Amino acid sequence: MKRELHNDEEWIEFSQSAALTSKRVQQTSLMAFAPPNQRSKARYMNADKLIKWGQDILNYLDRGINSDQFDLTRVHENFGWLQQYRDQIGKWGNLIQVVETAVNFVRSVGIYRECAIDLENEFEEYVDDDRANRVHAELISFVEEQSLNAKPDEI
Repeated sequence: MKRELHNDEEWIEFSQSAALTSKRVQQTSLMAFAPPNQRSKARYMNADKLIKWGQDILNYLDRGINSDQFDLTRVHENFGWLQQYRDQIGKWGNLIQVVETAVNFVRSVGIYRECAIDLENEFEEYVDDDRANRVHAELISFVEEQSLNAKPDEI
């Protein structure tokens, strides 16, 4: 994740805007909508939480539900900036899904000879997302390379 997002200008702007929003809504009735705290070290370890937050807030804005507790106008004023990242949030979500699929596969079944074939079957197709497809191919290649170190009867 770090390699993919480290030089991504939109990601940097998105995460900085989220941090500023967190400070702006702190100690207000909108604190429930605040983005998750970002770590200063290992900040890419919680990129999934930040992306999920962005998706959740966009879904809330799309529904346009006013409530007694939250004034939709104030929610739009403080979180409307997410609209400009809608497409990117979707693409970052695809990227997270690719990485999580590989990590979950390796955690659950480990690495064994020809496990890359089984891992390939775990992935969904991300045909419209070049970055997710590239990371997918890199992860398959990495797992395939690592599986060569396993003994033929090793599971």
